[in-house]
Amino acid sequence: MLPEAPGREESQWGPVPHLLPVARATSGISHVVVDVDRTGADLEPTDALGAAAGSETVQGSDDEVHAAHVRGTSQRRVESRVEDTTARNAAQVAAEARPRGAAAAARAWCWCAATTRSSPSLLDAVGPDTASKVVRVPGSRAAGGSEQRRREDVARALAERAAAHRADVLDRFEQGEQRQDLAVEGLDAVVESLRRGQVEEVLLHDDPSSTLRLWVGSTPGAVATRRSDLVEAGEESPQEVAAGAALVWGAISTGAGLTLVGGRPHGTPEQDLADDSAGHRDRQQVTLTDGVGALLRYSDASTSHDGLRSMPGRGEPSAGPV
Repeated sequence: MLPEAPGREESQWGPVPHLLPVARATSGISHVVVDVDRTGADLEPTDALGAAAGSETVQGSDDEVHAAHVRGTSQRRVESRVEDTTARNAAQVAAEARPRGAAAAARAWCWCAATTRSSPSLLDAVGPDTASKVVRVPGSRAAGGSEQRRREDVARALAERAAAHRADVLDRFEQGEQRQDLAVEGLDAVVESLRRGQVEEVLLHDDPSSTLRLWVGSTPGAVATRRSDLVEAGEESPQEVAAGAALVWGAISTGAGLTLVGGRPHGTPEQDLADDSAGHRDRQQVTLTDGVGALLRYSDASTSHDGLRSMPGRGEPSAGPV
């Protein structure tokens, strides 16, 4: 089930699933919404298509979660008990939240909280990797809160996170191309990097009219530019498919991410690109050889590079975008 109707109807049959229309229709990112307070949290994992993957409530202790107005030495004892209870509850929430986020391959965590008092303990408890994906959203677990307002705030936060991720991917790709290390472009180089498990993110021009083709085998991730390469690798009956379908399948099969981009016409000034609502440069418009590039996890002496430094207008697709 797609979040909205596709721009055009498509039907294809082939040896690998044609997932490019799904990627095209998916504007969101997988995430977990966490409605949190000092006593616990409500967890709602959501996949990249916007479908909820179940929900769960983690309820901790509600003893001593508010500091009473007392005087003298009792004040510090009460505050200490409140801090201990909050920390224990945060640890319990984190223990339940981490596996749910891992199962959903969450790329963002939306912290919905009326106050920030419970956040430090929870951020410490979830660990630095999850904490780096947290975006704070106003909200409350209390009854009577506006669900519509919360969903709008979550959607806005996720859109900003997605724009930031896209800008980061493209910035890192440009830097990798300039240094000739952690970025490659063109069908041959990207396919070879996918085969070797080097690819962190595939950058793909979104052009449904592309006529470029690749070969695929029966093994997930078996993608090649030549049939003979797959035969030599032990594939008995390689088949030729649309390059876009093969690249998306190859990315998913090897655990790589996917960023769809549009082509920026040759000579378009960078300063003419508009800033988005989050202040990120609209960097979706890029030009890639053969309409495809890849951001790499690592590079070595055998990694294929073009040997040229990136410059405005270089990398025009040699046979049309993928």
